[in-house]
Amino acid sequence: MADRAVSIALGYTLTLAIAGLLTAGLLIAGTGFVEDTREEVVRQELEVVGQHLAGNVEAADRLVEAGDGTPTVAVNETFPRRVSGASYRVELVTADGGTLHLNATDPDVSVTVEIENTTAVGESTANGGEVVVVYDESADELVIRNG
Repeated sequence: MADRAVSIALGYTLTLAIAGLLTAGLLIAGTGFVEDTREEVVRQELEVVGQHLAGNVEAADRLVEAGDGTPTVAVNETFPRRVSGASYRVELVTADGGTLHLNATDPDVSVTVEIENTTAVGESTANGGEVVVVYDESADELVIRNG
């Protein structure tokens, strides 16, 4: 009878150990899935913000082209300060006539949006939140900045 009591305790211990290992494995696998999903959500939100901001730059471009003399143009829009809990920065660069680079910090995600414009753009940056597209008369170019 003494052997029977040992096998029950041993069986119980082994069952708990196996259940613990399976639970730990599921938690580890689930963590990677959540991180991948969060990166994709951040990427999608940055793409939406980038498309809206590109539309604002293009609208400012049309206003500059339609204006006579030295137009005063400012197109502003308030975007979320953070996307899925991650702060981000927008860079307007002169590559290929004008490109927006949006970079989130945590997780590290980058998105690039092309701009269709005729007015030159100047190298400029802004953080998330209120972003203003301004025509800089002295440099004859469009720039972005925080409002």
